[in-house]
Amino acid sequence: MNDFLDLSQKEDAFIQTFIDYGVDVLDIDRDALVKEFTDAIIGNNYPVPSYY
Repeated sequence: MNDFLDLSQKEDAFIQTFIDYGVDVLDIDRDALVKEFTDAIIGNNYPVPSYY
């Protein structure tokens, strides 16, 4: 993930900050968190989430 983020850009730094918060404070697996955010952004499960 760090290969794709330019932390000198405020948007990328924000993304890194909320991912770090999820991992460090909420104890969420980094890969699972990024996958869920990615799915949400692209609407991968629209209109109905998969139950499988």
